[in-house]
Order: sequence, then C-alpha cells, then structure tokens
Amino acid sequence: MTHLVDDSLNQLSEEHKELLAVFNHGWTRHQKMPDQVEHHAIATDIKELYARNGLAAPSVIVCDSIFQLTVYPVIISLILEEADRDYVIPVLRRNLQTGPWNRLWHNLDQQFGDSQVTALKIQSDKMRQQHTRTELNRVIHKIYENEGGTIDTHNYAPRLTPIGLQINSNFQASVKSLTNSLEKDVGGWVSNQAMERAKERLNLINTMTRRVETQLDLQLIPQILARTINTFKGVLEAGGERFQINLDKARSEIQKGRSEILSLINQSESNEDMMVAPPIRPTLVWNWPRMGAYRDPAIRLISSSLQLELFKKSRLMDAFPVHFFLKDIAQNAYSEPNLESLNIWGRVLETAYALLFYEGLAFVCEYPVHSKLDPEHRFHDENGPALKFSDDFQAHFWHGRRVAKELIEEPESITVDMIEAEKNVETRTILIERYGLERFLKESGARKIHEDDCGVLYRKSFNSNGSTDGNEPLVVVMVNNSTPEPDGSLKQYFLRVPPNVGTAREAVAWTFRLNEDNYGPIVES
Repeated sequence: MTHLVDDSLNQLSEEHKELLAVFNHGWTRHQKMPDQVEHHAIATDIKELYARNGLAAPSVIVCDSIFQLTVYPVIISLILEEADRDYVIPVLRRNLQTGPWNRLWHNLDQQFGDSQVTALKIQSDKMRQQHTRTELNRVIHKIYENEGGTIDTHNYAPRLTPIGLQINSNFQASVKSLTNSLEKDVGGWVSNQAMERAKERLNLINTMTRRVETQLDLQLIPQILARTINTFKGVLEAGGERFQINLDKARSEIQKGRSEILSLINQSESNEDMMVAPPIRPTLVWNWPRMGAYRDPAIRLISSSLQLELFKKSRLMDAFPVHFFLKDIAQNAYSEPNLESLNIWGRVLETAYALLFYEGLAFVCEYPVHSKLDPEHRFHDENGPALKFSDDFQAHFWHGRRVAKELIEEPESITVDMIEAEKNVETRTILIERYGLERFLKESGARKIHEDDCGVLYRKSFNSNGSTDGNEPLVVVMVNNSTPEPDGSLKQYFLRVPPNVGTAREAVAWTFRLNEDNYGPIVES
C-alpha cells in the first residue's frame, strides 16, 4: 500500500505533493473535453444518486447550456398546465426558432415526452409536495443529528415549485454524511495534518468552483431569465386577440384559471432596462458588486417560485477532492459502499457543469465549449465571448461582469461622449477600462487637482443629464515606476481611487489599504 505520509515529519511526502499539483490542475479545467457527456451514462448516475437518497428515479434532462438549464423550468411549468401546453407552447415554438432556441426545442423533444409530463403532474401536486417535504425534512434532520449538528429547516428544507419539490438540500445533507463517513474510513491511515495539508493544496478547485457558481447564480441566470420572460411576453402579445380568445376559451373548458407562471409573465415589464440590476450606488462601486438582481417584481416571483438555484458543487469541493485523490492511490482505505458513492459523485461532478435537482426531474448542464477566466477566476475575455456552449449560446464578460457583445468585440466604437452619457457607474467603469484610463483622462479634459512627491491626482466630473445615479466623479492618481525602463525613462501608471480622496499621497496610500498618516514607504520597487 502506498503511504501518503512521511512518518518522520508527519506531513505530505514530496511525491504526493507533486501528484496533488497535477490532480489539482486537472480538476480546475472549466470547459468541455471531447466526447465528455454520454447522456445515458450521466442519467444512470443521477438516478443512482436519487435511489441512494430513497427517491424514485427522476427524468434527467441534459442541457447543452446554462441558457437551456434556466429556460426549461419555465417551459415545463407551462407544459404542465393543459391550456398553456395546447395554446401557449405552440405559439412560443413557432416564433422562437433562431439561434439557441432551435436546439432548446429539439433537446426537449428528445428527452421530455408525454410519460414524463404525466409523472411530473403527479409529483408537482402541492398537497403531495407538502407531504413529501415533511418526510424529507425528517431525513435531513436525522442526517445532521447523526453528524452532531442541527439544521435550519427554513433555509435548508426542500422547496415547493410548479414542477415539483426542489431537493438540492437533501443531496447536500447526504453529501455531508458521506464525507464524514469517508473521513472515518481513512482516519486510521492518513494523519489529520496530512489531510489538512492535502486539502490546502486542493483549495484552488473549491475556490474556482465557488467563484464560477456565484457568477452563474447572481448574474448570468438572472439575466437569462429576465430576457426570456420579456421575450415570451412579447411573443404572446404579438399573438393578437384571436390567440387570447382561444386561450381563454380553453381555460374555461378545462375549468381552470390562468396558470401562475403565465400570469406572472403577463405582469412582467417589457422593458430592456428591467433585465439587469438597478444602477449600483456610487458608495458601493469600490466593493465591486456584480449585477444580477431582478428589478421586475414579476420576474422575482417567477424565480422564487421555480427556485432557479444551482446545486452547490462548491460545497462538495470543500471535502471531495482529497478523497477523489486518495481513492486512486489507496482504494482499499474505503468501505465498498462509500467507494461506490464516491465514484458516482466523481463522475457526476466531472461531467456536469451545473446541476438542478427536483423530486421527479433533474437538470444536468454540460460544460461550455469555451470558457475563459481571469486570474481571480472571473469570466473574462478581451477578444470575444468568455463563455460559449455547444448550442451557440454565448456571453461576453469583463472581469466577471456581463457586458454587451459590442463592448468586447468592437471597442473602437466607444467614444468619450458615450462614456460621459452613461448613467450606470459600473457600466461606465467598464467603458473607461476598454477605452483606456490614461487616454480617457487626456481626451475628456480631466482636471489636475493635486500633486506631491507621490504622484499627480486627477478628477473628471460627470453630469448625466441631471441624473444622480451616474454623477460619481472619476478620480485617478498617476504614479511613476521607480525602476527605470531600458531607455532610462520612468513608466507611468494610472490608478483609480475613491472619489473622496483629496491628495496624491492619500490616493497612493489607499492603493496599499493604508491611510495617509500610516503611509511612508522606505523602499520603492
């Protein structure tokens, strides 16, 4: 048996340090490998996970993209309402056939048919969901009690939705139980110190996964949902009076009122500006918050109703990677049931980019065919989409903030007038970054307000047509690199600082997270 620990030092051996580095690199990839997803195989693994949680086998829909994963719950909730299935869905299908929509309908037809509709209608019944949730809550409580802790039912209980009970919380609880059991399996073979060192070396996997999930959950999914709802409303309104009469007649015959989701779609605001978060308050811009809040109350309700919340792979990555690594070099350390469970989770997490679990329905999203991150694991690509999936759905990002395609692919179209007219502080910041901070200061008439031995402080004021949203001034300190270039010149750097900074020294001190009184460098580099 291979030893993980150098007994004399009670720490990782050099051999395993190198192996961990290779393993870490392999798990931090973030785009699709050739022939990565075999639909039948991933569906089999997902169904086995359900069985191990005491749940009936679900319908498994493999999604080509985050776009499909976000939109399918909305569409399926409409399909479960008979009138909407017969009248609304055909209108949407006829009018939405371009780009990723064509693949979306084809994928759905291949994986979701009448038998799945019948089963899901039973599982989505609210009375049945209430009963099932009570039973599953008992299971969750028992798991956490056995692990020596308690659980907040309000935050972790399975959640009712129009397409069935969302059970992400059940899987998180079962994973907690599994990881604790895995720790016990290897506890007599691997020292606590070695385990902690191994986890530290594999921390990049968890960090990257958490950062990616945060961007998907708080920015990309909200924007996809908002655009989809507004698109649906526009298509249905264009259907005209005859469509509405037929739909109302159908509902009357079925003796049902308008479905909840369709009612909310009709209440949504058909306004492009409602598809992103409100302008960021100037006082918060230095915390770099990401856009992603739903401005439209109807869209907020649709989101909360459907519980469009990813299953958190990052929570699993706190503990799983070290066991994925250990099982390959010390398989005999684990009990057979635990090893089987670990192998299933390993295949699922390696194959699935994102997951959504409902009682009778599971969504598995494939990895993108292209994904590019900056050093802080934020989506970023200066030349094209930072995220692209096999269905041609793509998204452009600038350091973790989603932006219009033109801003990335046509930066030459940005002008000083465009920047000065922009009301949203965060959007304006991105425009300035793309235009070039130094260039913008020179061409926009920025004013020098202070100069000392630390640098030169510039201020550019904005007046966005009387709006108070975008009036935060741009304040930048210019500093000289203390190390000369080969030709003897000193390279200049322009650093943006908070708008309340009054002196160049204070500005430079802020960049080191110091106040002006505490800043006094002895050596510059």
